[in-house]
Amino acid sequence: IQTKPKAGRKAPPRNARLVDVETVTRRPYRVQVRAMGTVGPARSIALHPRVSGEILSVHDEFEPGGLLEADEELLRIDASDYDLVVAQRETDVARAEADLALEKGQQSIAKREFELLGEDVPEEEGRNLVLRKPQLATVEARLAAARTALAKAKLDRDRTKVEVPLNSLVRTRDADVGTRVTPSTRLATLVGTDDYWIEATVPVDRLRWIRVPRTRGETGSTVRVTSEAAWGRGVARTGTVLRLAGDIEGQGRMARLLVRVEDPLALREENAGEPVLLLGAYVRVVIEGTEIPDVAAIHRDRIHDGNRVWILDDEDRLEIRTVEVAYRGPDLALVSSGVREGERIVVTDLAAPVEGMPLRVAKSRPGPERS
Repeated sequence: IQTKPKAGRKAPPRNARLVDVETVTRRPYRVQVRAMGTVGPARSIALHPRVSGEILSVHDEFEPGGLLEADEELLRIDASDYDLVVAQRETDVARAEADLALEKGQQSIAKREFELLGEDVPEEEGRNLVLRKPQLATVEARLAAARTALAKAKLDRDRTKVEVPLNSLVRTRDADVGTRVTPSTRLATLVGTDDYWIEATVPVDRLRWIRVPRTRGETGSTVRVTSEAAWGRGVARTGTVLRLAGDIEGQGRMARLLVRVEDPLALREENAGEPVLLLGAYVRVVIEGTEIPDVAAIHRDRIHDGNRVWILDDEDRLEIRTVEVAYRGPDLALVSSGVREGERIVVTDLAAPVEGMPLRVAKSRPGPERS
């Protein structure tokens, strides 16, 4: 009984948790601001005639969705009445020219008679009356008015041919052959096809990463436009940031950016085969922002409690470290300080992390390549 064996005390076995880690890589990263936007026209006009009359003919493409080039004839209004007015004004000009010729003859006769009489008229006004200068000025003014009326009549006749003011898409057609139109009649709504605008909303705190032009010659940030539902995965168009709207979007308190996309309908030869932007479409934009020179890109789910990461130190123990996050994207966070090149970040979710707890590496992989 006195020499019975006794249980001794010993340290509990070390149970190191098995985790996966990522290796930190520090390099320059370009910020990518993601947003959604709505496609709209850069230029939209309601086309009205400048003269009245009946439409005689229209362009073959004059229908919703039709494509028209600048300076093409869209439609023609009956010019018969305007031809008659031009003929009448030409007669008025010929009559005024004849009156001017007669008056110049009368003035020459009056001047010769005045010289033959040898009389002196001291007042300049009296001399002008004797020489018929007021009569000559009246006839010249009448001729000028007749010529102006003729030019106006010809201009009205030319305006019976309605031309397309810009490369455009017919959005609505409001008149057709046989329609009696006046200057208040809307013929069509045209949308310019040289470029479209995308109005994108972004958080105000992201604006500092986006290059917005301040002068006419400055170029904005490059934008990648995608619409997976319409174009499929991996298909995109390229645009540029054009302007920052002067007010905040009312509901979400977001800033509004205008993105310009050239040749949205892919009509130019160099854009053949590119996807087409549709007015009113809801698209995704990725804006290439400014570059941060030296940061570590870490997946956002590796950031805990807002600004902490789990580091596996050289002794394979957990270190909970506070870092400074320069930018938070939808997938990645760019950490400017707090982690060093080559350090290991624990990516396995730990239910109860404790500073200094032992860990074992199951798999190590490099960090993400892009922001």
